[in-house]
Amino acid sequence: MAHSSSPLEALLLLLTLLALTLTPVASAPRRPHIILIIADDLGWNDVSVHGSQLVATPNIDALAATGRLLRRHYALPTCTPSRAALLTGRHAAATGMQGYPLRAGEPRGLPLQERTLAQRLRARGYATHLVGKWHLGAHRSAFLPTRRGFDSHFGYRNGYVGYFDHSISQATPGELSLSGLDVWRDEAPAGAAMEGQYLTQALTAEAVRLVRAHAADADAADAADADAATRPLFLQLAHMSAHTGCDANPLEVPDEAAAHRRFAYEPDPERRLYAEMVSQLDESVGTVLDALRETGMLNNSIVVFISDNGGMTAGMHHNTGSNWPFRGTKHTLFEGGVRTVGAVWSGRLRAPRTPYAHPLHVSDWAATLLAAADEAAPDHPPADDGDGDGDGDGDGDIFAGVSHWHALSAPADEQVPAPRESLLLNVDDVIGLAGVLAGRWKYVEGTHDSGAYDGHLGAPARGAPYPAYDAQATADAARALGLDDAVTAADVLHTLAAGAVSCNGLQDTLGYAPCVAGCLFDLEEDPCETRDASAQQPAQLQRLRALLGAFRAQQAPQLNAPVDPRADPALHGGVWAPWLDGEDEDEDDGIDRRALPTGPAAPATAPAASIAASTTTLVATTVTVAASRNIEL
Repeated sequence: MAHSSSPLEALLLLLTLLALTLTPVASAPRRPHIILIIADDLGWNDVSVHGSQLVATPNIDALAATGRLLRRHYALPTCTPSRAALLTGRHAAATGMQGYPLRAGEPRGLPLQERTLAQRLRARGYATHLVGKWHLGAHRSAFLPTRRGFDSHFGYRNGYVGYFDHSISQATPGELSLSGLDVWRDEAPAGAAMEGQYLTQALTAEAVRLVRAHAADADAADAADADAATRPLFLQLAHMSAHTGCDANPLEVPDEAAAHRRFAYEPDPERRLYAEMVSQLDESVGTVLDALRETGMLNNSIVVFISDNGGMTAGMHHNTGSNWPFRGTKHTLFEGGVRTVGAVWSGRLRAPRTPYAHPLHVSDWAATLLAAADEAAPDHPPADDGDGDGDGDGDGDIFAGVSHWHALSAPADEQVPAPRESLLLNVDDVIGLAGVLAGRWKYVEGTHDSGAYDGHLGAPARGAPYPAYDAQATADAARALGLDDAVTAADVLHTLAAGAVSCNGLQDTLGYAPCVAGCLFDLEEDPCETRDASAQQPAQLQRLRALLGAFRAQQAPQLNAPVDPRADPALHGGVWAPWLDGEDEDEDDGIDRRALPTGPAAPATAPAASIAASTTTLVATTVTVAASRNIEL
C-alpha cells in the first residue's frame, strides 16, 4: 500500500529542496581571458618605462609597473619568424619560417601541420579573434587566420600597409611592381569600409568592439547555458605601429603638424613623427584596457604586451626606433635586434610590481598561456604539443617553448628556477647569421648586410631637451584603468630602476668588425655586447658553439620562395587575395613548389643529414632573386 505524505512531511521536503536551491555551489574555475598585444618594430628605448624621454607611454608603463616587466624578453630578428614562433610554440627554425620576412605574393606560409595557439585555445572553449597583422601565409585560403584557429580576423595579411590607404606594393624577380589593397574582414575585402581611416585607430576600435560584444554575449547568455556565460576570450591585437607604412610616406600620423608641435623638443623631424606613432600605440593599449575594465573582464584577464623584434633605426623600412643602450637593430642577433619590450599583467600574479629577470622567448608564450588556461581547469588533458610524446610539455622537441606561468605567477618568497637556461636566437643559413644564449653567455656568428646594423645606432633620448619622466601620470593611469588601486609614483620609479640596463662603460661600436667568425659575450658584465670574450673564455665558446650545432643539425629547411607574378592584385580585383586555391600542393607544407624556378626542395621534416643538399638550389635561387632587386634579407 502506498505511503501518503503528511502535511508536515511535505513541508519538510519543500524546505529541504528550497535550502538546496539557495545553498551556494562552488563554481567551476574560470579560464582567464587572454589579451595579447603585439607592437611591430618597437625599439627597446621607445617606451618610457625603459627610461626614454622621447615620448611618454603611461599605459604601457602602467602594465609593466603593476604587473611584471619582462627584463629579458627575446624574439626573433624579424616579424614573420617571431609570429610563427609565437603561434606554434616552437622556434621558427622548426617550421622552416626562420628566414627573411614573408613578402606579398610569396607562395609560402606556416606549414599546415602546425597547430596554432588559437586552435589550442579554441579547443579549450575560447572565442578567438585576430585584429591586425597576420603575415604567416595568404597564397591559399587554407593558410588564412580564419582557417588556422581564429574565429574572426580584421586587419591585413602581409607585412605592412599604408596607415591610410591600406595598400602594399611588391616587386617581382622580373622587376614588375605589384600593388593592391590588403585590408580584410574575415575573408572579404574591407577596403571600402576602411577608406581614409588611420590604421592604429581602426584596429583599436575593432578590438574594443570585440571586447564589448564578448561581454554582451556573456550577459545575454541563458542562465542554463553556463558555458556561454563564462566563455573566455582570446584576443590577439597585432598592431602595425611602430612599423613604417607605405614607401612614399613611411611615418604616417593622423596630424603631422600637431605631431611636430607636440614633440618640438626633438631635433629630428622624423623622430617627431615616430614619437606620435608610438603615442598612438600607447593610447590604443589604454583604450583596450579601459574596455576590459568597463565590461568587468579585466579582473579575469591576462594581458601581455610585446614587440616582435627590435626597432629599425636605419636602412630599409627604418622607423628611427631606438634600441639604446643595446647594440644592433632589427635583422641582427645583437640585443638591440632580439631583446624586446615586454610586460605581462594579471590579477593572478602573486608578485606584481616585480620585474621578471628570467629569459623568456617568444616561442614560450604558447606553453605559458596554455598553462595559465589549464590551471583554471586541471581536469582538462594537456594539448598535443607536437613533440610526439603526448604529455603536452614539448620536451621531445629541441625547438619547443617552455611554460613560464608558474615562475611568473609565483609569490615573491618562492624561489623558482629559470624555466629555460638556454635558447636559440636564430639559425639562418641563407644569409649566414646564427646565435644562441645560455645563462649569462651569448654566442653570435655571421652578420647582416656586412655589419651595417651591428653598432649602437639608437638615440638615448635622455636629459635636456627632453621632458622629465612623469611617474605620477603612470600611477594615475594604472589606477584609472583598474590595474592597481594602490600603486604610487614611487612604485613606478622602483620598477624603472629595477628594469634599468647598465652597460658598465658603454662605448661606440660602429667601428667594430662584424662577428663573422663568431663573438662570445658575457651579458651580465657586458649586456651591450661591446667586448668579445672568445679569447678569454675558450670553454664557454666551445660549449655554445656545440649548442648552436645541435640546433643547426635539426633545423627544417627554409621555405623561402620568389614572389609569384600570378599574385598580382590586378588579376584579383585590386586586392592581395589567395591566388593558388585549387592548385596541386602538399597539404602539410607551407610552400607552393611549382612557383619555384628550381626543382622541389626537401620536406620540412627532412632529416638533418639531408638539409644542406636539399636546400642548396633553393638558397642560391633566393639569394640571386634578392640581389637582383636589392632585397634586404
